[in-house]
Amino acid sequence: MKIKKYVCIVLIPILLSLPCSGCKDQQKANKYTLTILTEQEFESQIKIARNYLAEQSTNVDIQIKTLSTNPSTREIEIQKLITQIMAGKGYDIYLLNNLRYGDAQPTDTMPLIANPYKAMESGLFAPLDSYMKQDDYWDKSSYNSAFLETGKYNDKQYILPLTFTGELLLSESDWIQKPEADNLVEWLKYAERSEDTDLKGAFIHHIFMSPNWYQPATNYQKREVQYDKERWKEFFVSNMKFFSLNIEQSANWSQDTSWTSVRDGLKRIEFIPDITGNRVASIQGYGAVGMSCERKEEAYEFLMLFLNHETDLLWQGIGGRGIPTDPDKYQMQFERGFKVSEETLKMTLKAYQGLNCAYFATNVESYLQEAVENAVHEGRWEKTNDWDACDKTGAEIAEKAQKLYETQVKE
Repeated sequence: MKIKKYVCIVLIPILLSLPCSGCKDQQKANKYTLTILTEQEFESQIKIARNYLAEQSTNVDIQIKTLSTNPSTREIEIQKLITQIMAGKGYDIYLLNNLRYGDAQPTDTMPLIANPYKAMESGLFAPLDSYMKQDDYWDKSSYNSAFLETGKYNDKQYILPLTFTGELLLSESDWIQKPEADNLVEWLKYAERSEDTDLKGAFIHHIFMSPNWYQPATNYQKREVQYDKERWKEFFVSNMKFFSLNIEQSANWSQDTSWTSVRDGLKRIEFIPDITGNRVASIQGYGAVGMSCERKEEAYEFLMLFLNHETDLLWQGIGGRGIPTDPDKYQMQFERGFKVSEETLKMTLKAYQGLNCAYFATNVESYLQEAVENAVHEGRWEKTNDWDACDKTGAEIAEKAQKLYETQVKE
């Protein structure tokens, strides 16, 4: 009897330990890694998301690769990464920035992906539609559909825009009289004949925001160029005349059109429309799942932490210099970040809801930005009044942009 009792005492702990060893083996087998390629300005928010996920599950290992902000180092790094990605050794998650210019000036660091539209077309990213259909965020959220459209190719969703920027008319006075039509051309005509110095100041600044003058410029699915070089050239000349004739007296005009200048006391917070009347936003931060990713659903769920409301730790979304595309995080940006009043908040939300067009800036938009800036500094039409030369310069810029868009769409 003593021997049997001894055997039982020894065997019971061994038997009890067997399922536990099996669980550990199973956990080890289920452990997976997600690799992320991102920008330095997004890194802190991604680490918050990684730490949050680690608290929910010990099965995932998040590895972050951050792109350099040093222009020369970054250029070499990007060349290597592109070679690596083309060889099928891409990342599971891409959290990137499409920032090409800030404060109306080109940035020193160009985007990793020069043309997100072509990246979608090439098969770099995985379609997300099947995961989105199972995600009630898209049923409950009032996320602006214009952002989603920007991330689609052949009616499939490949990219989730996370932040954006756009040009605003900010004024502490109401419209004296509304322009005859709600487009950039009519706004300029109104500015020319009115005493609305806030609108006049906005146009003095807007001369440097030429990528926003005409969007969308292309349709990659149809391989069409929608950019109208004649209308663009005509506006260039009109805008340049206005700029040249008003630059000396504009010192006391408010020329700030940025989101960070939204404040209490404003009576107008409106998107400056483009030539066709679109309310245009430029996509900055965006997320995508790599086609080579083996855990696509988990990668999608990680991306959604920067849009959904799973944790308040990420109320700023992905962060960076853009404004959140998610309407709730957008609202919190103004409530918690800018600390504006409820009245001002309502105006910013109305501006968000009025957005009907978003785009990814490409090399052509960078060309337009730099060409117009050079024309402003080199033309000196405020001194010469040589409007024939101005017309010729505008036509040359518009023609070259047309050809660049055509090449870009067809390549």
